[in-house]
Amino acid sequence: MGYRTLGRKKSIKMKRMTQQGISTEGVEKVSFSRTLFEIYCREETYRILTDASYDTEGKIIQTTQRSAWNYIIPHSVMDILKKSVCK
Repeated sequence: MGYRTLGRKKSIKMKRMTQQGISTEGVEKVSFSRTLFEIYCREETYRILTDASYDTEGKIIQTTQRSAWNYIIPHSVMDILKKSVCK
C-alpha cells in the first residue's frame, strides 16, 4: 500500500473517530487495522463489533467497540461484502 493510500485511510479513520467522539491520539502511528463487522442480511445493515489499530511492531494502539447499526450503501465495499456473505 502506498503512502498516499495509507495517509488517506488514516484521514478517513480520524474523521470517523472525531465524529463518534473518540480520541484520535496515536492514530498517526497506525500501521494497520483489523475490523470485525456484523451484517444483518435481511435488513441490509451492518455494525462494527470491534476495531483494533496496530503500530509497526504489532502492538495495539487503540480499540473501539460496537457501533450503531448502519444501512449498507449500494455499490460500496460493504455492499460487495454483503453480496458475498448473504447468499
